[in-house]
Amino acid sequence: MKLAITIESRYKDTRFLQMNNSYGLLQDDIGTVQIPAKLKQHFGEGTVTIDHAFGREYQTKVLSNYDLVIHCGGCMLDQQKMSARLSDIEETGVSVTNYGLLLSKLVSGQALMRVVEPWATAHHGTAAQYNK
Repeated sequence: MKLAITIESRYKDTRFLQMNNSYGLLQDDIGTVQIPAKLKQHFGEGTVTIDHAFGREYQTKVLSNYDLVIHCGGCMLDQQKMSARLSDIEETGVSVTNYGLLLSKLVSGQALMRVVEPWATAHHGTAAQYNK
């Protein structure tokens, strides 16, 4: 699976699927409040559609209907379930990213480069090549 961190204008007027775990939601929840607000701020109000899938609900979604899947960190999932979800998404050809990478990119390209530097270094690259 490739690192998916490119958030460009190609996503404008398109649909995002945000996959959240089903633990109790907080008032300022990262998945249902913070990320949607950042996407609307970045692309403009009314230019993106964000659907949410909680727990096992993602299985009822047609993943190919989306342009980007934004997945939580999977802290409430075991490795097998998380791997199965990522495989399901990969099979559709839809890009996928996680909350942290998306928020880093939406904050600034510099923030994203700091986040991916350890990963890039471990894979014999540089963070700059992932900041597109």
